[in-house]
Amino acid sequence: MTSTKDKIISAAKELISRYGYNRTSMTDVAKEAGLSRQTVYAVFANKEDLYAETAYFTFKEHLNKVREDLTHCTCLREQLQVYFDVMVIDPFRFLQQHPEAITLWNGAAMRNHPAVIKLKQEHKLFLAELFVPYAKYIGASGQSPANMADLIILTCNELKCGKAHSIDELNALLDTLAASILALASPGEAA
Repeated sequence: MTSTKDKIISAAKELISRYGYNRTSMTDVAKEAGLSRQTVYAVFANKEDLYAETAYFTFKEHLNKVREDLTHCTCLREQLQVYFDVMVIDPFRFLQQHPEAITLWNGAAMRNHPAVIKLKQEHKLFLAELFVPYAKYIGASGQSPANMADLIILTCNELKCGKAHSIDELNALLDTLAASILALASPGEAA
């Protein structure tokens, strides 16, 4: 059985995807979830809390997809492509359609929200674990899997949140990032 919180998040995700954050109200979410507005406010104090939790839920879905797709990969290059497709390119397309989400996501209230902090921690841990098999090569340059994770997360966040102006530019920059990562982490694949 789906919890009330799950119903609300699912409704918010659908409406935000369709109309954007600014045009989605808590009343709209309540109606879409088949719940009263009071019930929605009993679970989420405000729209920002709902957005942060929805972002976390969406991130977990994306991360689970990456994990599943990684089982089919035979090398780091393929793993990076899966990661970029799901965690950077798909969100980039969403943010191109809903630019108000960039402003909200980069706001101080969102950066310090517990759900967003948890999301960032899980994201870093996932990427760091991905690079553990390459720790020998990464360590030879004085870096660590955690450092690589931080660099990739920061770089990809900048790219998907407006530094890349088109999908072609984003892909070209991700190709450069992948080549740099491969040169450091898996020199045999970089060639």
